[in-house]
Amino acid sequence: MNSSLALGLMDGDPGHNASHVEPLLCLIRESGLRCRPARLSARTANIIFIAMIVSMVLNFLGNMTIITAISYFKQLQVLPNTFTFSLAVADIMVGVVVMPFYMTQCVYDCWFYSHAFCKVHHFLDAFISTASTMHLCCIAYDRYLAICDPMHYRERFTWKTAALLLAAAWLGSLLYVVPVMLGWIVIGIEDMMASRTCPDNCVFYMNKVFSSCGAFFSFVVPMTIMTLAYAKIYRVARKQARSISVQQQGGQGKSGFNKQQWAAMKREHNATKTVSIILGVFMFCWAPFFSTIVNDPWIDFKTNSIFWDIVNWFGHVNSAINPYLYGGFNRTFRNAIRIMFSRKFWQPGSRSAEL
Repeated sequence: MNSSLALGLMDGDPGHNASHVEPLLCLIRESGLRCRPARLSARTANIIFIAMIVSMVLNFLGNMTIITAISYFKQLQVLPNTFTFSLAVADIMVGVVVMPFYMTQCVYDCWFYSHAFCKVHHFLDAFISTASTMHLCCIAYDRYLAICDPMHYRERFTWKTAALLLAAAWLGSLLYVVPVMLGWIVIGIEDMMASRTCPDNCVFYMNKVFSSCGAFFSFVVPMTIMTLAYAKIYRVARKQARSISVQQQGGQGKSGFNKQQWAAMKREHNATKTVSIILGVFMFCWAPFFSTIVNDPWIDFKTNSIFWDIVNWFGHVNSAINPYLYGGFNRTFRNAIRIMFSRKFWQPGSRSAEL
């Protein structure tokens, strides 16, 4: 592809820039866009492009399956699954709204859209990712009440409570990332951004204050709260399981009441196990991103751009994994999915099928 080479070296402090950063090289593409030189060979770029397309397709199919299953089967339309449904909506938004545009930036090293949409894209990325974290907090609260206070669960956790928590998760996340849209996150580093970024690249930067605060409140605090909650749930669940086991061994478990109690408790424990795995995967996928975003301002934004793209995309892939965790570890969802992809789905009364 024919292109001319433009050398962009920012004003400001030449000595500082020269000692830390090589001169910025920007290619003027055939489209007239001024972007950084390609970092990947054509073969590598094609492989990454295919891998990203596959992850987006898996995201859409998996989350759409969860959304359809909850919308269709009456047995899945229970209070805890309101958060599962909303989480799947957030995850599918990542696959449809965030990932496609980020993919073209990663593969072609150029932002083919407007500068205004670059800021909007960063805003949507931060908003949806924060909303996913808030949903996991809601799910942890639901599991905590269901396992640790089962006698008062129905009284304390109502549809109204769920609606308020969902509103707080979405609206709270929206307000929380307003600084991204207003440009507060780059106050004090504007000159650095101009000296490190070609005019038609869309690179995400955060200053030291917002990167540290963002990681603390978006990742460290929620993960700490959820980890403590699930540790408590695990201890209580083991205690309950031992208690019921002792009752059954003593002959008390022969009554119908205790059998029903055991079955209900087992379902609750299985559901808790599933969301615990989802929480663990979330931490595993997003920890590298938040570690990088905190560290980057303190090392003068020297993080390798390819490494940055990897940790960012790895976090987005989490949204494609969640629905398959539900399908793989939750028997009710697994049975619903089997029916959806079988002849039973088209038979009368399939919505009320026993899962």
